[in-house]
Amino acid sequence: RAKVVEQVRRILGIGGSAGGGGAAAAAAAPAPAPAPAPATAAHITAWTAAQVAAWLAAQADIDVGTFDAAALGVGGKQLCKATDDDLEQLGVTKMASRVLLVKRVSELAAQPK
Repeated sequence: RAKVVEQVRRILGIGGSAGGGGAAAAAAAPAPAPAPAPATAAHITAWTAAQVAAWLAAQADIDVGTFDAAALGVGGKQLCKATDDDLEQLGVTKMASRVLLVKRVSELAAQPK
């Protein structure tokens, strides 16, 4: 799983530690502050990973599987770049959910900034 996460981080252009740290570093990191509701936030490309996670949680008809945007540091800009294959590697295993997710992200990204 660590190799997949590192590969996806590289594909999506998310900074990360290639040299390790892993779960121990993540466990030691302080919990992020609660993010404002995505509906009141800026354009999707400015969303933080916490805002992406909150938005995903609000999508009741999309099964995101094991994809944890907050844990992986996937913000709005990276989510906009994510392809069907990227989402599958991130843990969104159901094709119908990936299709809906790509469609909704594309619609949000098309809105004026």
